[in-house]
Amino acid sequence: MKEAVVTGLEADMTSRSGMVSNGGKKVYRAPVTVLAPEFQKLIARALAAKEVNSCMGRIVAAPTAGASGILPGVLVTMQELHRLADRQMLEGLLVAAGIALIIEQNASLAGAVGGCQAETGSAAAMAAGAIVYLLGGDVDQVFAAVAITIQCMLGLVCDPVAGLVEVPCVVRNASAAAIACSSAQIALAGVNPVIPVDECVLALGEVGQSLESRYKETALGGLAATPTGKAIARKVLIRNIEVLPDEGT
Repeated sequence: MKEAVVTGLEADMTSRSGMVSNGGKKVYRAPVTVLAPEFQKLIARALAAKEVNSCMGRIVAAPTAGASGILPGVLVTMQELHRLADRQMLEGLLVAAGIALIIEQNASLAGAVGGCQAETGSAAAMAAGAIVYLLGGDVDQVFAAVAITIQCMLGLVCDPVAGLVEVPCVVRNASAAAIACSSAQIALAGVNPVIPVDECVLALGEVGQSLESRYKETALGGLAATPTGKAIARKVLIRNIEVLPDEGT
C-alpha cells in the first residue's frame, strides 16, 4: 500500500484511455489548501494509489481494485500524522479485514453485485473502523464508524465510463477517504449512529439487490450513459481494436 502511494505520487500516472492523468500529483502539489495540509495529503494519496491501479501498476485490492486507494490514502496519512508504529498499522488492517468479512458475508463487496456502495462504501467503512481502533476507540465506536460510513455511502451506483475503472472511480476513492475520516471523527466523539451496524450492513445488501443492472458495473447507466461518457467509450473501443491482416497476407 505504501509503495502504491509513492508510485502514484512519483511516476507518470497516465492511463491508456487518457481519462487518468496524474491527478494525485496535481492535488499533492496544488498551491490552494481547502482545509489543512493533512487533508490535502489524504486526498492526494487516495487518488495516487487508485491511479496506480488504473495504470496497470501493483496495488492491494482492499477490498477490491476499484477501491484500492482508500485504505492506503487513509492509513499512510494516519501513520504520518499520529506517528503510529508499523505494528499498530498491521493491527488496524486486521480490524479492517474483519469489517470486510462481515460485509462480504451479509451483503457484498463487488460493484457488479451491489454497486459502488459495495466497493468504495465497504472500503471507506473498513478505513473508518481502522482509524477509530488506531486512535484508541472502543469496539462500539469502531462499529459506530462503520455504521455511519455505510449510511453516508448507501445507494452509490457503479457506472464506470467506457467500462474502465477510472471515471468516476478514482475521484470516488478520494471522497470515500474523506468520508471515512469524518465518520471516524463522529464515532470517536460518541455520537450514536441510531441504526445499528448489523442493520446498516443488511441495508447495504438490500439496496444492492434492488439496483438495476445498468447501475452495477455494466457501463449502461449513470455517467457511462451520458453523451460524453458514450463518446469516450467509442474512442476507447476504436483505439483498442486490432486490425488483423487478411489470410494469406
